[in-house]
Amino acid sequence: MVSGFDEFRKELRRRFPSTGAGSEPLAFARAMIEHAQEYRPLVRVLIGKRSGQVVQNRFRKLIVELVQEDLAGFAPAGPPRDAMVHYIAGAFLELLAWWLDTRTLLDASELEELFHRFTKPILHRWVPGTRNGTKIR
Repeated sequence: MVSGFDEFRKELRRRFPSTGAGSEPLAFARAMIEHAQEYRPLVRVLIGKRSGQVVQNRFRKLIVELVQEDLAGFAPAGPPRDAMVHYIAGAFLELLAWWLDTRTLLDASELEELFHRFTKPILHRWVPGTRNGTKIR
């Protein structure tokens, strides 16, 4: 099962390569949300309270790696970027879990929009150059 996360990560990166200057950070979010929507019952079990700690940790690590790769080209390395990566990854994971658990009427695009709306102020504050020239939803 854990190897399935590695394959999923490769597929996401094939579709949404790590970002660089002038591109959109966190573009993987839409594909991740759509995947969760398509496989909702399975994903709920995988990241829900009843799943094993190993699976939850691996999924969290996957999200952290994706965010870290996306922000590597935007923010200088160091503790502030590391903290921001974990903050954003945690927010994404909790938002996804909330969406799956509550059966809200929001569709994937609306959830993605919320994620980017909530994340935008953080990126503007901490990532140099995102106010001008870098596309952030």
